[in-house]
Amino acid sequence: MRHRVLVVAQDVMLRSTLARWLMSAGYIVELAESERRAGEVFANHKVALTLLAPGRLGGSALDLADTGGKLIVVAEQPHDRAPAADGYLSVPLDEQEMLACIKSVLQTEPGDDDKASQASEILSFDGLTIDLAGRSLLDGDGREVPLTRAEFALLVVLARHAGRVLSRDQLLDAALGRRSEPYDRSIDVLIGRLRRKIEPDPKVPRFIVTVLGEGYKFTAKLHETRPPAQPATGALAVEEERRVQPQSIERRQLTVMSCGLVGSTALASRIDPEDLRSVIADYQRCCREVIAPFGGVVAAFPGDRVIAYFGYPEAHENDAERAVSAGLALVEAAAKLDFRLGPSLHVRIGIASGLVVAGGSAREEAGHEPVAIGEAPDLAAQLLSTAPPDAVVIATSTRDLVRGLFDYREAGPVALEGMAEPVAAWQVVGASAAASRFEALHAGHLIPLIGRDEEIELLLRRWQQVQAGEGRLVLISGEPGIGKSRLVRDLQDRLASSAVLSFYCSPIYQDTPLFPVIRQLERIAGLRRDDTPEKRFEKFESMVHLSIGDEAIALIAALLSVPTGDRYPLPNLSPQRRRERTLEALVAQLTAAATERPVLVVFEDAHWIDPTSRELLDAIVDRLRGLRALLLITYRPEFAPPMGRPRARHDADPEPAGVSSGDRPGGSDRRQTLAARGLRPNHRPVGWRAIVCRRARQDRPGKWAVARAR
Repeated sequence: MRHRVLVVAQDVMLRSTLARWLMSAGYIVELAESERRAGEVFANHKVALTLLAPGRLGGSALDLADTGGKLIVVAEQPHDRAPAADGYLSVPLDEQEMLACIKSVLQTEPGDDDKASQASEILSFDGLTIDLAGRSLLDGDGREVPLTRAEFALLVVLARHAGRVLSRDQLLDAALGRRSEPYDRSIDVLIGRLRRKIEPDPKVPRFIVTVLGEGYKFTAKLHETRPPAQPATGALAVEEERRVQPQSIERRQLTVMSCGLVGSTALASRIDPEDLRSVIADYQRCCREVIAPFGGVVAAFPGDRVIAYFGYPEAHENDAERAVSAGLALVEAAAKLDFRLGPSLHVRIGIASGLVVAGGSAREEAGHEPVAIGEAPDLAAQLLSTAPPDAVVIATSTRDLVRGLFDYREAGPVALEGMAEPVAAWQVVGASAAASRFEALHAGHLIPLIGRDEEIELLLRRWQQVQAGEGRLVLISGEPGIGKSRLVRDLQDRLASSAVLSFYCSPIYQDTPLFPVIRQLERIAGLRRDDTPEKRFEKFESMVHLSIGDEAIALIAALLSVPTGDRYPLPNLSPQRRRERTLEALVAQLTAAATERPVLVVFEDAHWIDPTSRELLDAIVDRLRGLRALLLITYRPEFAPPMGRPRARHDADPEPAGVSSGDRPGGSDRRQTLAARGLRPNHRPVGWRAIVCRRARQDRPGKWAVARAR
């Protein structure tokens, strides 16, 4: 039988910590910040045990002891020890001590818990054996495969969740036991090392498979060997089956959005209840439709509020950015709802990020909706109450993750319930005009680029060839966080006086046609949200090359939502034909720019490119031979570049011989290396170059592999 435990503590961090420990141990957890809330829990549930921190509430434990359940007091001082308590815990708290105390107080039958939680001692797959008790990995001949502690922990986590996709954040927390930082890619390094030790062919992994945009999955067929034990029966068997379910208790770095309808009380007093129900239903449907495309999950609809999670059950590397973007979109969408019974609807939104406990017993009790317990949900709800109408207010924890991706105005410090001191808060104004995601996330945090002289020299030689009139294409491929964007940034700094067109793809707008192109053209023209139509047209006309023709100008203006009036009339074309002519107009604009002077064209993070922008990129590659342009494309290994479909590369790929340069030997070897990667020499444009970025090797620390083909 599973016991329900009530945690009564005013301190939100204390409640969160105790809840996480209890849920991990299989208890059903209820939380209360006051004795009034505790009374509500007692009225609706049968509580087996109460954990009380009286010093934080300033009350007595005697009333809670009369509820019929057991009572454990968290005693900071001797006078906190209530005579009616069944047990005591001292501050600072220890997880194992607390669980042992609870087990003793509840008088769990000795040995049952151990039998129920008994885990497999041996896991085997494809000739390899994981000895959990001995913490070792053995090959088919019984020899131990040398693994570091982190590598073994990662392998066990993957094996225990075989067939399930685990995000990088989940693996980082489970294997290394620490919180993830923004764009932390240490798990990718660990995966690469583990693949080299267990995969038959690390270049084509069979056991640890990359799931694009999500994480990693262990696909090997496992065989389990359990030590002799009495078979579990009855309630114990049910409990054991529950314990081995992969989706149980999870610690997650989560971003929580809390959205509230402005003036809902006044609205309820003005309209009929049936009409109010219809309004609330439309509002909730609007929230679902807006939040879902950004990867969020609507968790609950308490009253006129909507609670959404970004990062659970599916995690992304940019969940905070997705949440803020969804909040801004929701403000606009709510104002456009068809509300005929009064003024338009308005919302206010609070967003916070932090470590939470998600899923598990709380979810089972609440139905199918996910439940997250931690500081972030409470903080988001309180920030909601401070936000003005049509505003998105975020906590510092979220702002630290999104950094310069948005523009802000300070909205704090704000005094919040349960917080000892006022907390900083920020109102999001809109998406920033940062030149790139890299600039937005790393502005002011860059250190000098060291040890990349060879790669920079190669890029500068390609630029010299472009200045001589030869179009060049350079591919920079590598795992996340390896420094692709940093290399591009250094090249741009060296070519500061040259023409640069930078198109930055976004993981959020992969379904938005030509998003990176629109953002770059708006930035070049200096278009702002508050510009008048006349001002927008004036800026646009100064940016576009008039030589491309009136029709092309009209199509680009329509793409940027710039009104042109009768000056550049839009041609009457079918949607398909208009799309084709728009792409031709954009290529013509680039061609006109390259005619005036050499141009550096950068497509950053092409693995996130939308299909229409990909067509434009292919068209530029086809025309590159006759342009004075250096086209630079950065991408992760899963992306297929415009001139072929190379297999994904991994840390264990063989190092190409030598380094690329026009005056060094080894070109033939490098052509063979590229052909082995699936790049067909007879199908690539003249003059393209590929740089394959790799993580540091022990024999060549800090070096990338640089490949070249003539």
